[in-house]
Amino acid sequence: MKKIYLSPSDQVRNIYAYGDTNEAAQCRKIASACKAALERNSFAVRTNFDDGTNAMYTRVAESNTWGADLHLCIHTNAGGGKGAEAYVLDKSERRLAAAQPIYDEVRAIAPYGSSRGVKTARYYELRYTTGMCVYLEVDFHDNAEIAKWIVNNTTAIGEAIAKGVCRCFGVSFDGAKTEEKPPVRTTEVALEVLRRGSAGAQVKTLQRLLKQLGYKDESGRVLSIDGRFGPATDYAVRKFQKSRLGGADGICGAKTWAKLLK
Repeated sequence: MKKIYLSPSDQVRNIYAYGDTNEAAQCRKIASACKAALERNSFAVRTNFDDGTNAMYTRVAESNTWGADLHLCIHTNAGGGKGAEAYVLDKSERRLAAAQPIYDEVRAIAPYGSSRGVKTARYYELRYTTGMCVYLEVDFHDNAEIAKWIVNNTTAIGEAIAKGVCRCFGVSFDGAKTEEKPPVRTTEVALEVLRRGSAGAQVKTLQRLLKQLGYKDESGRVLSIDGRFGPATDYAVRKFQKSRLGGADGICGAKTWAKLLK
């Protein structure tokens, strides 16, 4: 039985452009779905959801002690791009044979075609795991549309990664999903009507979406994600409304939310 160690991101400060969530939270969901799919396909799987600066050192030690055949890091990306990419320590035939199928399966379900491919890097986990290591970046969470796709498709992404692992080890993939409750979609959460003076998590979501779309305050400064609907957010909302709705009242209601989340 092949051993797979899943190492999802522990980066709770990497905030998504959609859904008031972060990289660690979503990568753990992906890893959980991947673990279930791999176990369904007769792999032995271990993972670790710890946070903190020492997490990767602990994970490498656990993976090496256990004797993992594949150490798989699961992350989402930032920096203004689109598409999946995977990293290996070098482009030797055996490393590419591990990474390429995983990259291909994630790329196949992503909302944008990716030509980013398999690259080399010298990240700690790539250098110090004794088993084969693949470092996957699923897609870019600082793009609101892509972040929304990741949030709403963690199970499908986990299944795709597992399918790639099966291809890597020459195993026929059993795609029958284990019985589970359907995930709660972020878009089903009641969206508040927001106006000047509002505060809270949904104001932060509004600010992130406006920032992602390039809207700034009256002085041209980047919006602060502070959860307070003040003059800067009011100005950005009105600019967005004039551009997308033809008129502006500064109130983020159903029509404005719909345009922002489109």
